[in-house]
Amino acid sequence: MGFNKAVHDVLIVGAGPAGLTAAVMLNRMGIKPLLIDAGTYVDHEWGRAEVLHSRILEVFESLGEPYHHVMAMSRAMNSQTIWKLEDGVAKRTLIAPSYSGAIDFNVPHPRNLHQGLVEELLLRDAESHNADFRVHWQWKFVDMDSQSAGKPCKVTLQHLGTNEIKVVLARYVLGADGARSAVRGWAAKFGVSMETQPTTDRYCIQDLTGITSDFPDLERFSLIVSEKGLVINIPREPLAGKRATRLVMQPTEDLHGLSNVEMSQLLKSMFAPFRLDWDEIVWESSFTVTQRLINEYMVDDKVIFLGDACHTHSPRGGLGMNTSMLEGHNLGWKLALVLKGIARPEILSTYGAERHPVAYNLIMVDRQLVQAASKLYQKDAKKDGDHAVDGADLRNVHDINSGYQSGSSIVYPPNLLVMPPNNIAEVFEANKPSAPVGGRTRPALIRRVSDGSIVSVHPRFDGRFTIFFLVGDLRHTGTVDSLLSLDTYITSSGSIFTRYGENVRLEDTPIHLRTPHAEWIREGDSTPDGRKFFKYEDDDLPQIDGGYGTRSHSLFRSMVITTTKDAEVFQLDSFMARVSPLGQSKSRLLHPSRLFSDDCVSLSPFKEALLRHPVHEKWGVDQGVGATVVVRPDGHVGMRADGYGIGAWKEVERYFSGFLL
Repeated sequence: MGFNKAVHDVLIVGAGPAGLTAAVMLNRMGIKPLLIDAGTYVDHEWGRAEVLHSRILEVFESLGEPYHHVMAMSRAMNSQTIWKLEDGVAKRTLIAPSYSGAIDFNVPHPRNLHQGLVEELLLRDAESHNADFRVHWQWKFVDMDSQSAGKPCKVTLQHLGTNEIKVVLARYVLGADGARSAVRGWAAKFGVSMETQPTTDRYCIQDLTGITSDFPDLERFSLIVSEKGLVINIPREPLAGKRATRLVMQPTEDLHGLSNVEMSQLLKSMFAPFRLDWDEIVWESSFTVTQRLINEYMVDDKVIFLGDACHTHSPRGGLGMNTSMLEGHNLGWKLALVLKGIARPEILSTYGAERHPVAYNLIMVDRQLVQAASKLYQKDAKKDGDHAVDGADLRNVHDINSGYQSGSSIVYPPNLLVMPPNNIAEVFEANKPSAPVGGRTRPALIRRVSDGSIVSVHPRFDGRFTIFFLVGDLRHTGTVDSLLSLDTYITSSGSIFTRYGENVRLEDTPIHLRTPHAEWIREGDSTPDGRKFFKYEDDDLPQIDGGYGTRSHSLFRSMVITTTKDAEVFQLDSFMARVSPLGQSKSRLLHPSRLFSDDCVSLSPFKEALLRHPVHEKWGVDQGVGATVVVRPDGHVGMRADGYGIGAWKEVERYFSGFLL
């Protein structure tokens, strides 16, 4: 997207993880943003953030192809250790999983992948959904006139190489330009500020390649405590084709004025008695931590902040990049619905209402981790024996906050898009079945009746809401009759399917509604068409959402999940009479490609047991009652009602009438 457009829907300032994630969401939903960055393409080649926690990996999974690249390139961090090095003696005092408790994710541990590759994956995904999209490098934000309500922002930009000035118009401006955000500086006139908590903690971070060492836990996330301070070892994916690790130093002596050679000597001495050598330091940084949190996520209803422009903290929990990307993920689909005229602009206020508490908790968790880690090497903390060095306090902080760090415990408060019963905020309980309104849904595998394929209960991201009908056993008396009555009501009434959005044929729609990829692996006149390699993903097939033989919808997808086995479903004559023949079915709900059997047995995350019907059991659904669950495009539950009859459906319609146009 170039500068020549008369008015841009969205100007994104900053091509880091937050800005690029927002761009991915927008491009996938057909909105073409203008993205600028004051830096250059190679600025983030090495270094910076590296940890991907389970929730952001789940988001990548919803994007399809980028997830496979992440899993192929990243390094798993399954466990962590603490070592005490003193008087030439080394002792491992703790070994524990990276997360504790019932962490129910397909990837139940963090993975390491440096920020440059994460950004590259996001950039390529955005480009694949918008042929005109690119980042305009070396353009910086200078000034802005937000103008009156209803009019676009008038933004002045400058190219750092040529000093060329451009003025662009944008309906929305996203300030994702980092800790020293120029957009946030401009917004100070509106009272935007950062609540600041300075610390005395100073860190030195080095990414080392060609690493060799006799340290036993070089392949684990490790804290090494010595009389000279603290070193954190973070095993990395290969960098520049070589074995690599990241070392974060927090020495007791002042780092100011130390040369690179002196810094390396200090690092080696903090590792003694273990040997440590490397070929090259590909990236290093030294800084003092300041914990800061923005007071407003949106000003003037047009300017929205995300990423490091909103929060800064220590690298201790590896949470910054994850939080930033989840902000872009939260904001992007909402902004797209507003710009397409589908949703009320008021839904944008839910972005700050949902993400500010998460960022506040980020600062609180970071503060706890910093304080607990500092006790490991403080001399006065060691007077009470080995308690501090054993890391009990630090491990306790990790145990308490594992749900937050992994992303499983984040539950958004009631708002336009989160409608819990009686408007009372719900909470996530790791050891109990649930699908709290405002929280994510637990993963599970289900069997699609149309072809018997085993697929994830989490659909791919395409900007649509998913309406789940969990109906228990279809063979129980009254279950099929209730579904048929609901289907008749939805089909004959002026339901949300006719009031909002439109019917689509997925095989005729652009890629942002999931058509097969047409990316040839090998080209050449000598290769016949039938022998050329191509690729698609199972969920890209249009039939998944009823693209063949039935109508799909641009805004909603329905998924009926039964505990009845797929082979037994076809024995229910009254049920199958409604869904067949496929080409004549006008049903909104009852189609084999929308019907799933919850019969893929899995291990329970709560106790040592098997779950026969994991979706019903993990989500806490009474199989005799059933439930209707609306899941937003970002995977968070918007509303939930007991049962799956007309009464429950009216609650669904009431939910959508609150924010759709």
